[in-house]
Amino acid sequence: MQQPVQNRIDEPAQNPQGIPGCIRRLSNDERKFLWSPIPNVSVVARIHGTISESDLLRALKTARSIHPLVGARVVMDDHHDAWFTNDAVPHTQFRSVERVSETQWFEEVQNEHRRPMEPEKGPLIRFVLITSPAVSELLVFAAHAICDGTALANLIRDVLTYYTDPLRHREIVHPPLITDYLPEKNRFSPAEMIKNVFIHHWNRQWRKKPHYFDQADFCAVHAAYWEKYRYRCVLLELEPEATDELTSRCRQRGVTITSAMTAAFLAAYEDVTGPLDKKDRSVAIPFDLRRHLGVKENFFCFFVGGFQFRFVYNRKKQFWENAQDLHRIISSRVKSLDNSSPVMGMEAFDPSLLDAFIGFAGYALLAPDSLSRTDTLRTFAKDSKNTAWNLARSMGSRMGGTIMTNLGRLDYPETYGSLRLDRIFVAPCASETVPLILAGAGVSGTLTFTANFVEHKDESSQITTREMIRVRNRALEYIGFPEKVNDRALE
Repeated sequence: MQQPVQNRIDEPAQNPQGIPGCIRRLSNDERKFLWSPIPNVSVVARIHGTISESDLLRALKTARSIHPLVGARVVMDDHHDAWFTNDAVPHTQFRSVERVSETQWFEEVQNEHRRPMEPEKGPLIRFVLITSPAVSELLVFAAHAICDGTALANLIRDVLTYYTDPLRHREIVHPPLITDYLPEKNRFSPAEMIKNVFIHHWNRQWRKKPHYFDQADFCAVHAAYWEKYRYRCVLLELEPEATDELTSRCRQRGVTITSAMTAAFLAAYEDVTGPLDKKDRSVAIPFDLRRHLGVKENFFCFFVGGFQFRFVYNRKKQFWENAQDLHRIISSRVKSLDNSSPVMGMEAFDPSLLDAFIGFAGYALLAPDSLSRTDTLRTFAKDSKNTAWNLARSMGSRMGGTIMTNLGRLDYPETYGSLRLDRIFVAPCASETVPLILAGAGVSGTLTFTANFVEHKDESSQITTREMIRVRNRALEYIGFPEKVNDRALE
């Protein structure tokens, strides 16, 4: 007999709209991802051993009972606030395909990107088992609004745990708001005050003539975007011996793998394509707040801090000196938890304005065909002086040039009964406006990094797959593995 699920964390006290099955309201930091065609994140686990599909489905059901956002949809209330709810959400989306190659997992990631999420229907997560008798991959594809990469990797660990031990004790873990955990700023900041004045002005302008969007509008933008672009990925893999060697090299020089890989890809990208444009000479580092705040709860939600800083790779210095420069900046920012400003600043926006300038105006500028596909989008297009259009144009130039997200060495068991977790691939969203989006994870002694980007189908891309392979190969040379250079995107 299975153990009952116990609700250890109190249900939210506030549900002023009386929404059935209410989990909680979306923060603006989550809502900024809700209506955008690319902010989805994939985590893929390669597993050795024969997987029983029926046992896996049972484990997925258990994981959904523990983590409310795995089985959630979004409800808009009369004030256009967005709420997560578990009411009337369809069954978990799962499909199984026969495994025919080691690179098939990425083809399935591409397939998932071409299928829009349905926030108003749910759930906002999908599972694919790429199966063979000896080796399989479990792909989890989710909207960034409900989770980050660490949450997805932890979810895979939970699924494997309950696959092996279905009688294991279970407790519901309610997903908190990130803003409840961020430290308050105690000092006066003129920059913050000025920013809030501007946001207040933009909100006031927006409320004079707002536009409200729904699932049909989102599907129109999603279709137009993916008719124009292709999602791409180039992989860097290190087996346990090479991972240990890289770890040793980094320790000898007083840097982390994150700093070394960021420096390596930056130098390699410029070697292949030339110097980055001035607007792209910055680095953004998202990081797991669970780890840095010492939170022990297994939160499944978007729980990420982050910061961005100007950085130019210095050609007058050696590679490892550049890595040390990066490390000093990153470590000081992480130690001070320098993340509350962007998150709290986001909360000052009218949520429906976020929908308009990030999810609709922002992507309509990239895929203008979408604006003729629904009545709401046509009306919005005619309102060309609306503040949402102005924000979309200005914010698009501030995305930065490099985003590095590294889940780090995940302290997961290697074996789960007869199954062995071999490695994990992280494939986050990609963007035609951000040259380098990198994601890494270490598990069972292995280390993987992906370089993620989009290509124009008309072949007018800022960078192509062939060029990104050259970037990956040059990065391998910088970190000391020239023997691993090859001409394949996915090894």
